[in-house]
Amino acid sequence: MKTKYLPLFLIVLINIGFLLSLYWFPVTRDEFYYLDKSQLPYVFSEYWDSYNHVNPRSGQFFLNIVARSKMLKVIFGFLLFNGFLWALFANVFRQFPKISQKKDAWKFLILTAAFIFLINYFGELFYYSPFATNYTFTHVLYLLYLFVMTEYFIFQRNILPKSGLKIILLSLVAFVTGMGNEHVPPILLLFSGVCGVIVMFKNKKLPDLNIMAINISVALGYLALFFAPANTVKYRTVGKTQYGFSFEDYFATFTKILKFYYYFNFELIFITVISFLGFAYLAKRKLLNRREFCLLLSCLFLAILAILIISYSPLTGTRLMFFSTMLIIIVIAFIANRFVKVFEFNSSLIKGIAAVWLVVFFMVSSLICFQSDKIYKSLSHEILEKKKISDEVVINEQLNYFKDNYSKFNRRVLFENGIEYIDKNPHKNTAEEKNIIKYFDLKSLSHK
Repeated sequence: MKTKYLPLFLIVLINIGFLLSLYWFPVTRDEFYYLDKSQLPYVFSEYWDSYNHVNPRSGQFFLNIVARSKMLKVIFGFLLFNGFLWALFANVFRQFPKISQKKDAWKFLILTAAFIFLINYFGELFYYSPFATNYTFTHVLYLLYLFVMTEYFIFQRNILPKSGLKIILLSLVAFVTGMGNEHVPPILLLFSGVCGVIVMFKNKKLPDLNIMAINISVALGYLALFFAPANTVKYRTVGKTQYGFSFEDYFATFTKILKFYYYFNFELIFITVISFLGFAYLAKRKLLNRREFCLLLSCLFLAILAILIISYSPLTGTRLMFFSTMLIIIVIAFIANRFVKVFEFNSSLIKGIAAVWLVVFFMVSSLICFQSDKIYKSLSHEILEKKKISDEVVINEQLNYFKDNYSKFNRRVLFENGIEYIDKNPHKNTAEEKNIIKYFDLKSLSHK
């Protein structure tokens, strides 16, 4: 194989590994709600009900569609995976990748390898449908928004189309972006608002009309999300009020987030410290221009601000830290790329490590998901067989997706082990048990 085709071959290979993993990813937590894939939902009415009572985020609309079809899930996942990496690439290298060019293809692969290594819970964000739609999908939009706004306000390049129709369509996308979640849009709007004020005072005129239209649409989308009735329900469920504030709760959540970073992103913390030293070196030697310096400081500021805001959330989890983590990775990658340019490192070793890591990761990922899917299919088969005897089904052993399944690696791929889904008590059902009982038309379900 000619070396110029090697990066393209690797990109195809990792996409195949990704799609196989996605296809075999076992039914996990909220996905049990979508077990009956033969019933196509009334997507608008179902989302309206969700907006009022369950989850008002725009990603829920897409979840209701893709989670009921394996084919749609795979197609959506493929577009999501590649779209995210393209948007991430744009924020690091200040342009979208041209995969046909060998240099860009290798950059794409190295960035992908670094991201997967540093994120440490890749499967949770890209394989598990509820998070892929409600978090990762909206983060693609956040990355695109961030790229457009930093290009305009920091690098003074307006990349938005001039077509009125395209701006209307982009405004609709921006509205969806604003409804992505409760934590990120205010940060993005704050960034654009501050930059907009600076532009007004500096240039004595308003920012570009299209830029303002995008931000107004994001703001309207966020208002639609913020005042959604389902938010009140969510806070009430965890025993809190939507507009209340408790310093004790806030500090406890903030501490919990820092612990999450320590336990789930230790590699990221370690490399971030090294990157800060690199950033200080580049700044001292004046190897960063003013705009690049502003970009890195802006990303760091937004990352810190995001952590402070999600500390107010009634719920916590690695998914809520994704925006901050993503920005930190952008800073790390930007600094690393600058060091490679300044010191003219031989990138052959980096390319080799990235290629091996990606091949190993997606090979193991496929095997883990395949094994977990077998475990779920075995569970389904056992339930069906025992249902023929009695609708009070007692399975032989506890569900465990982690069983004999690359125990040191599976948290990078799987979201949960599933141990708590089915308990020993046939009279008390977990949310997952209720959905299984409904789907298989059982009276009760438990394990020995």
